[in-house]
Parts: sequence; C-alpha cells; structure tokens
Amino acid sequence: MTDSKNRELPQGAETIIEGITKSFTTGFGITPQTQTDAAALRRELLDSEVKMLAFQNTDFTIYPAIAKKQVNSTVEKYAVFNQHGRTGHSRFVREVGVASINDPNIRQKTVQMKFLSDTKQISIAAGLVNNIADPMTILTEDAISVLAKSIEWAIFYGDAALSVDPDLQAGLEFDGLHKLIDQDTNILDLRGETLTEAVLNKAAVVIGKGYGKATDAFMPIGVLGDFSNSFLGRQYVLQPATNADGMATGFSVTQFNSVRGPIRLHGSTIMENDNMLDETRPQQPNAPLVPQSVVAAVKTGVAGKFTNYTGTHNYKVVVSSDEAESIASDAVTATVANATDGVELTITLQPMYSAQPQFVSIYRQGKTTNQYYLIARVPMSKATGNVLVFTDKNDTIPETTDVFLGEMSGQVLSLLELLPMMRLPLAQMNATQTFSVLWYGALALYAPKKWVRIKNVKYIPAMASDVNVKF
Repeated sequence: MTDSKNRELPQGAETIIEGITKSFTTGFGITPQTQTDAAALRRELLDSEVKMLAFQNTDFTIYPAIAKKQVNSTVEKYAVFNQHGRTGHSRFVREVGVASINDPNIRQKTVQMKFLSDTKQISIAAGLVNNIADPMTILTEDAISVLAKSIEWAIFYGDAALSVDPDLQAGLEFDGLHKLIDQDTNILDLRGETLTEAVLNKAAVVIGKGYGKATDAFMPIGVLGDFSNSFLGRQYVLQPATNADGMATGFSVTQFNSVRGPIRLHGSTIMENDNMLDETRPQQPNAPLVPQSVVAAVKTGVAGKFTNYTGTHNYKVVVSSDEAESIASDAVTATVANATDGVELTITLQPMYSAQPQFVSIYRQGKTTNQYYLIARVPMSKATGNVLVFTDKNDTIPETTDVFLGEMSGQVLSLLELLPMMRLPLAQMNATQTFSVLWYGALALYAPKKWVRIKNVKYIPAMASDVNVKF
C-alpha cells in the first residue's frame, strides 16, 4: 500500500486506516440529519434549570419599597396643606385689638389613573410536552416582571403629557418624580461631576427646608460605584476575607449620615436602562415609520450650556405611537463652537402613518462610550403640522444620569393602585391560551418639596470597552 506520493506505508497501516474510517463515532453534531451511526444513539440532555440572564426581582429598588394605596376611582383627588397662616409681626396686636383673619393655604390636587398591560400566548401543546419548566409559569412571571420594571421606570421618568393631545394628562404614562418634584427649588445640576457627600448634604438641606427628611436615595449602580470609589484614596478598610485566608479590602457605601439624619443609598441595575437607545431590537410590524427627515442646525446666543461640551455632536430620533416605536433615524451631526450655542433639530414626520405618532425621543451620542443617550421626549402636541422643532441646549448631558432622594413615607409619596396586578384570560379562538397581566394606577407625590432630583451626575457606564486600564 502506498500514500499519495507513492511511498510505501508501514506494514499494518492499511488495517489501522480502515479501522478509523469505520469507527462508530458520536461526534458533536446536534442536527438530526447529520446524526448518524453512534451519533444517532446519543442522548442530548437539556439542563433542568432555566438560566436567568435578565433582571430579577432583586433588581427592583423603589417599587418594592414605595407605599401602595388602594383607590376606587380613575381620578383620585387629595387635599394638600401647603402653608400655615402668617406668623411673626402680623400676629401681634394692640391691647384691645384682634388680628385679621389668617387662613392656612390648602389646595386640592388631582391624579389620573393609567393602565398597563402585558399580553402572552401559549399553545396547548406547549403545556403538554415534557418541559424542564412550566411554560405558563414562565410567561406569567415574565409578564409580572415586565410590568414591575415598567412601573419602576415610570416612577422616576414617566410623563403624562406625551401625546398628540395638548391636555397635559392625555398621554398613556403617569407623571414620574422627574416631573412631580418642585422644578424651581428641588433640582440640582452637577453638570457631569461626581456625586459627593457635600451634594447629598445640600439635597438633605433643600428637603429639610421643605419640612421633609430625606430617608432614601435611588441611583444607578454606576453612580453608587463612583461614589464609593471616591473614598478609596481617603479611607482604607481591611478585614479578614470570608471563608479564605488573607485579608479583604474595599467597601460598599450603603448609607450616608446627612445633616437631617441617615439616608439609605440604593444602587439600581435597571433604573436608567430604558434611557439608552437599543438598536438591536427588531422593528415591530405596527410601528410608526422613521421621520421623513431630521435636520440639525447650530443656533448662537440661545443660552446653551455647552461649557466643556463644545465640538461635534450626533443625534438620532425615534418616533413612538401608543403601541410601538420606530427604528432610529440616521444620525445627523452638528458642530457647537460656543458654550452658549444650541442645536436646533427640525424633525419632519412622514405624511402618512399606519399608527398615529404621539411623541418623539431624541438621543445624542456620548463621546466615551459612543452609545446614544435619551436627552428629550417631545410630545406631538408641540408640532406644527407634521414638523416638530426641538433645541438642544445641553440641559441633559449624555453619559450622565440622575439621583432621586427624598422621604419614603406614605404621607409624602404613594403608588395609587386602582387594580393591583392580576391575570386576565382572553378569548380562546384556536388551540392556544392567551392572557394579559394588568395593572391600573398612578404615582402621587403629595409634597413636591420633600424630594430632590440630582441630574447630570457622572457615573460608571455599563460598558467595559470604555474603561481605560493602565498598567
């Protein structure tokens, strides 16, 4: 026997080669058409546990902690005691005199309930086969998590004005803390700086002047990590390592002792996720079309806040209807030369839509991560015809985030629930089971001065590629 070069092979080689070519091998294939011989006999075992890679119940921060109040109307009204009567000199009178009438300031406020739903469908056969987990349980738990995540996000960022209707409550969302907090006195802007003890103390003082006591602060875990890092050069903690030899270093700051008492610090892994553009999701069939055009133009002398942020900026726009959102538009670019400049975006929508646009979301690209961050959501009620104009003055800075802190008391903040989460079976038209998990409610902030929003806070983005490690 010879090889390809006509060289004589060792004695017995022919038998060995035949044995190899006739071996009963199992291989690594998983496609039935390629599973032959020993591979056809191989049992393929699926792990009996579903690995959870998405957020879980432990990732929620404010939703489990907030006070929940049952209501029985789609419109909830409550009275707010804003101010006592006048005090000081005006209450002093002459010997025979009496003071003028001095009424307290009491006002009535209104909250409209909003409606959330998540619908699932499962075939009857899917529940009959030998599954590693019950599909109905998986879908139900997913629907509950989806609604809880949506409610938690809306507690911070919900906006009831996002509608083509000029009514400020016509949108599908309820107003979140970023709108309900007093906009004149209780908004602190760090302009991209790190959260510090001094800032937390200032926020506690602002809340204290509103006769409140800050008890909790909610922030993305990247802010809490950056806050903890600021102590590493000033304070060292060494302690025995858990279940191991040697020592452990580092620490997690979970409480801050402010001038008004202790504040619990909560780091969230999901709080800001929906404020970043996700271009990996496929377009939904009932989604609006992308804008017909987006034009960016620099405007000078418009009181912009581009100090330390001049240069070229890229923008993308997403159009949202009641049920879905479009894919992102192509990026448009503008170059800001002066700190007081602004970028005017002229957004022209398509003349014909299968779904009525309700608002547009405007994203700007960060310089470090190249990720697009939400800087504004503009309702279609502000459009002229099918043209909407928005001017970016750098009020919201990409690659920054928010911290919300205030008094977690049912007398200050409540989640009003008209309908707690429930599963509603829907009509069965074929061999499937369809159901929807519902929740009806809204957020009530009874004392807008007892909460503070700290915006444009520097934090550690959740992208490892932008970490500059030096050795």
